[in-house]
Amino acid sequence: MPLHEQGVALPNHTEAHWRVQAGIRRRGTDERILSLHLRGFSLPAIQQRLKVAHDVDVPLSYLASVVHAPTHEVTVWRTRPLDANYPVMCLASHQLKSGPCDEAPEIVCVAMGITMAGEKEVLGFWLTSKPDTAFRCRVLRDLRNRGVKNVLIVCTGEPVDFGHAVHTVFPRTRVLPVIGKVVTDMLEGVPEAQRAEVGAALKRIYRSVGIEETERHRREFETRWGSANFALSQLAVFLDYPAEVRKVVVTACGVMEAMISSFGKVRRRLEFHADGTSTTQLIYLAIAGTCSGWKMPVKRWKPALKQLRSRFGHRLS
Repeated sequence: MPLHEQGVALPNHTEAHWRVQAGIRRRGTDERILSLHLRGFSLPAIQQRLKVAHDVDVPLSYLASVVHAPTHEVTVWRTRPLDANYPVMCLASHQLKSGPCDEAPEIVCVAMGITMAGEKEVLGFWLTSKPDTAFRCRVLRDLRNRGVKNVLIVCTGEPVDFGHAVHTVFPRTRVLPVIGKVVTDMLEGVPEAQRAEVGAALKRIYRSVGIEETERHRREFETRWGSANFALSQLAVFLDYPAEVRKVVVTACGVMEAMISSFGKVRRRLEFHADGTSTTQLIYLAIAGTCSGWKMPVKRWKPALKQLRSRFGHRLS
């Protein structure tokens, strides 16, 4: 069915139709254009696919305005002021490309925060060929210089590597591992046929409500599967928080993982479909496409915030 018959607003060829939230473009009907662009389709190919699929003639000039984010816009977004308080923050790194043997790999680091209102916000991204402690400290100092004063919990798949940097810049912040990665690591030695059952048993532990329920599920796990081959102690730091807070952290980590997975398209475009678009622009567009689906605060945010205030109340203004 043509887009105009679906009630979808068609592009205005005299001006770009951007919806702006938190300083980053939200594209609505342009998501399809961005997706095709990041998959490596040229502008004429995108124009043809839209004509065949939706019977819409989109000018090349409009397609270009969508896929080529102005450099100044990206710069403004990456340097914009941030909130002072982020109760939960996620940090993740992703290798975009390996490059030739004489070229260092390119790594992107992304920070996402949960605001006091429970909304998800990408705080920024940084590129490097050497993701060492100095670089990680530089990332966190940039966040601090842009206004971030207080972070209660940082969740990262690199708790050891990022931990030192976090505690250097934000000394009172707690660092938690990504629970999904912890569980995945624990399941590596489990036979394929038993992974689903063991994974479900571990999930019952880290989703438990209260100490008694947690201990009961832990004892049941050890009785059924033993504990010699499972580092259940890795869950201890995570279980130190109420169930409401754990749910928010798990949700935030899942959102971050989904966004990082979208960088696979960026990597393929950099390796096979280079057209002059910079890495920075491609990452920005990928993030914009992901953010366009963030329409609601994280679930059960108010109970989680209540628990966080109870535990860190003196730090939340």
